[in-house]
Amino acid sequence: MEETTWSLTAFGCAGQVEISIDKSGTEPTIYEMTISLPSVELRFTIHGPDTALELSRFLSEHANRRAFAKQQIGSLCGMSLELIKDSEFADRFYLRATGSGMIDVSVVDPLTSDLIQAAIQLAHDITTEP
Repeated sequence: MEETTWSLTAFGCAGQVEISIDKSGTEPTIYEMTISLPSVELRFTIHGPDTALELSRFLSEHANRRAFAKQQIGSLCGMSLELIKDSEFADRFYLRATGSGMIDVSVVDPLTSDLIQAAIQLAHDITTEP
């Protein structure tokens, strides 16, 4: 079995947060996103590079609001991975993978601000890709 090669498609970072999108060198093309926070690093499959734009838009639209919202952003080991805006605290988001189990990562300021800025950089990197 041949090993899959990966190439970096886009990258964004701010403060303690890094987000990247990698593209496989195989057919069909597979895209994976990595979100690195100080306490955890999640690598998961996404539909394509447009996920960067969706992530940036969702975070920017829902930041500093106390209203529930959620958006699926990918798949982690077969589990649906959603970005959830908490309605209790204006600065809190969750990255939640659910399926036969659950992984729940909470993100609060100052990491929320870093996550938003990293997502904006990632989206910019996608739109300026040659």
